[in-house]
Amino acid sequence: MLTFPNEWRFEAPGDPLPSIVINQFDDFISKVASQGDRWNVIEFFKVRFAGAAGLPSHTSSSLSWAQGDLANLMQGAAENAPLFINAFCKACAELREQEPNWGFPTIERLNRVLSEAETGYTIQPPNLEGSKNPLVLGLSV
Repeated sequence: MLTFPNEWRFEAPGDPLPSIVINQFDDFISKVASQGDRWNVIEFFKVRFAGAAGLPSHTSSSLSWAQGDLANLMQGAAENAPLFINAFCKACAELREQEPNWGFPTIERLNRVLSEAETGYTIQPPNLEGSKNPLVLGLSV
């Protein structure tokens, strides 16, 4: 789990994540899922993104429904970028413990996606840093 200001859990210091970021992270999930039982991996990520979106997660009746449900949950979680990023990183860390031989996107790759989309966030384990943090910008909160 990434460390970031607790205030970000309730109000992100920036805009929602753009679709390009959501799509690229979804592509990463698809590549991770291709290494095992695709449906189970999608369900695993669904639970993490549901938590980030503040929504319940239920097991889907098919793989295609699971993929659609994941897309909806990712869209909801993207409203709060820090929670979205944390959910993805947490899921990858937990899966890596269960499947140490699987490949996962590197922090550098994730940061490149975040940077290219000008999100203002950088993963510096164990921290998530944001250039749009009001405290960093010297604004009152």
